[in-house]
Amino acid sequence: MEQSILAPANRQAEMLRSLIRSGVPRTFNVLDRQWMAGTDDRLYHYGRFDPTARRLDELHIYDFGEAGWNITQRTYGRLVTWRQDGTWDSAQGWTRDFGDRNTVSNFSLYATRALTLEPPDYFGVEEPEAAQAERLKLGQLRAHIADLRQAGYDTTALSVALHRKLAFPFITVIMTLIAIPFGVTTGRKGTLFGIGVGIVLAIVYWVMQSLFAAVGSAGLLAPALAAWAPNILFAAVAAYLLVTART
Repeated sequence: MEQSILAPANRQAEMLRSLIRSGVPRTFNVLDRQWMAGTDDRLYHYGRFDPTARRLDELHIYDFGEAGWNITQRTYGRLVTWRQDGTWDSAQGWTRDFGDRNTVSNFSLYATRALTLEPPDYFGVEEPEAAQAERLKLGQLRAHIADLRQAGYDTTALSVALHRKLAFPFITVIMTLIAIPFGVTTGRKGTLFGIGVGIVLAIVYWVMQSLFAAVGSAGLLAPALAAWAPNILFAAVAAYLLVTART
């Protein structure tokens, strides 16, 4: 369910939410990168937007003619960085102009050049790492992490999210092992007492999971340990209760 149904459903929900709130259509599939419509009838396609550095990677700009949807110019920049004077500095790119019937009328390379685009706020804030992980399958997430590492990005938070995807299903078994001794020792205290204990245990688990994920994302714990630590602690509690429960 999580891998095959929830991932594409979450992408669709985020796309509709963005369209309703901002009126700007954009994709939320991390692997398909980002498509955005500009305010001057342009289309933008970029690999990643870094809101801290105010940088766009692998940016493609599509300019259209007044009659129809024919492309008049396509501009590419490998690294596009925001400057204090209100423009963007594009490095290592090219420009291709199109004439009638989509024939190429001009092609030129450039080392650096200034571009006039929307300000950084228009492109929004990059999605949280956890939100990106929710919309990817395990294999896709591994490939995405590898691509980001190769590009020089910090992938610690995504690595934690990857291990959490692996660790989370095991909590059903661990909670069952905890429930057995509780059922034996507290069975006479009534149904409401058992429900209350279950709710408390669920809250404690979610708090621990969020806490260890934050610590792991900050680099204070290895991603695998940060993801599996709540399961390890709850499994230890389950083993202790099973051994010491009086039957």
